Amino acid sequence: MAQFSQQDLSTTAWSCSKMAFVHKPLMESLASKARSQISQFEPQGLSNTARAFAHLLYGHGPLLESISSSSLAKISEFDSQGLANTAWSLDNLGLLDQPLRAAISSEAIRKISDLEGASYALLADVALSCQAEIEVHLRRAVSRFMASV
Repeated sequence: MAQFSQQDLSTTAWSCSKMAFVHKPLMESLASKARSQISQFEPQGLSNTARAFAHLLYGHGPLLESISSSSLAKISEFDSQGLANTAWSLDNLGLLDQPLRAAISSEAIRKISDLEGASYALLADVALSCQAEIEVHLRRAVSRFMASV
């Protein structure tokens, strides 16, 4: 693991979550190595790592706090899925702090017309200040889908 890149780390965590495989020594090692490289993580790696730990209900506080602070610094670089996954993951683990919550809400409003349907759904589950606007767009997305069926 000494030579793992940020992508290797997030992909390994994601793979564990897909298999519902929780191996404490591995998760601790991934968390430690990820924290040492957190400044090198791209937004997708940050959100994928947060989502993997959230799916496993593995609330590694120091790692998730590092992800939160790094995400805050890079929030304008997050795409629709990254915003939604990060918000849902950290909220699900009770670690979505107010500064990041506000930044995600602002960025979601800025990109609201470009968000994907699944992103609206995940963001609607998180108590953001833009929840009413997100729900309006979610209803529209569902209506468009239903009209196409």
